[in-house]
Amino acid sequence: MISESIEAKPVIKQSVSSLAADVSRSLTTTCNIWDEYNLVEELGSGSFGVVRAVTHRGSKQRYAAKTVRLTEKPEPEMMLVSLEHPHILQLKQIVEDGGERHLILDLCTGGDLEKWIENRYDEDFEGTRFYDQPSTSTVFCLAEQMFSAIAYLHERSVVHRDVKPPNWMLACRSLFPKLKLSDFGLACECPAGEVLKEKCGSPPYMAPEVFERSYTALCDVWSTGLVVHDIAVGAPLFHKIPEPQLEEHVLGLIELTSPTWRYHKPYLKAFVAELLQRETEGRPSSLEALQNARQHGAKCSCIVS
Repeated sequence: MISESIEAKPVIKQSVSSLAADVSRSLTTTCNIWDEYNLVEELGSGSFGVVRAVTHRGSKQRYAAKTVRLTEKPEPEMMLVSLEHPHILQLKQIVEDGGERHLILDLCTGGDLEKWIENRYDEDFEGTRFYDQPSTSTVFCLAEQMFSAIAYLHERSVVHRDVKPPNWMLACRSLFPKLKLSDFGLACECPAGEVLKEKCGSPPYMAPEVFERSYTALCDVWSTGLVVHDIAVGAPLFHKIPEPQLEEHVLGLIELTSPTWRYHKPYLKAFVAELLQRETEGRPSSLEALQNARQHGAKCSCIVS
């Protein structure tokens, strides 16, 4: 089970927050939500509020509606109003109704990437559990989707800071998933030349420099590299390591030793190893990682599995 995210106070600078505020005002309506939407089903609830599947009465389109208490504090998803990318969860509308705020978001019916990985496990005739690893081509295609979104954020000086499998949603259940990045609760702006100091994120996916409290957008490249690793071999690199010892392992020598690597092309393992360079000087940018994923993916068969 993946650790909960370590909280930090997001630092959303004026250039991002002002744009988000302008767009959110244009998306906000004040009305009874059930005058515009029909309830389909409740999808989940918790301290964050309630998430329901709804259908717009006019367009008949289905969405996810996240309902929270109306406060002055903006919700993490409010940042999404200034972002528009096919692999980032889109905020469509904000409905304020009495003491509640309803965030109308893309409805992703395929679950999340963590579940997708778990569902690829099966048992052989002797009852031994094994991972039905996706093809090298599939791994690179998913890596391309992820780095496309991450590079888009970094181009706008936005750092996600909590990239991990549960935060990649699957748009629908299909043979080949379309991924959408979600949960911008720790996202912040970090212009070129600036350094972030807050220690935050999910420890098994945090970059070494985050533990050391001096990092840039390259922390997202490390985290995405770990997600690519999980897809390829079916388990986190730092699987079952207690949190007190986790920092020592992350700061130590990274070795890719899973036996599942033998079923993949060697350049996939080399690609992941490059993303997990301990020193940031040797780690590619998100744009370089995107380009590398495309180039390597072009070498593979176009068949995905």
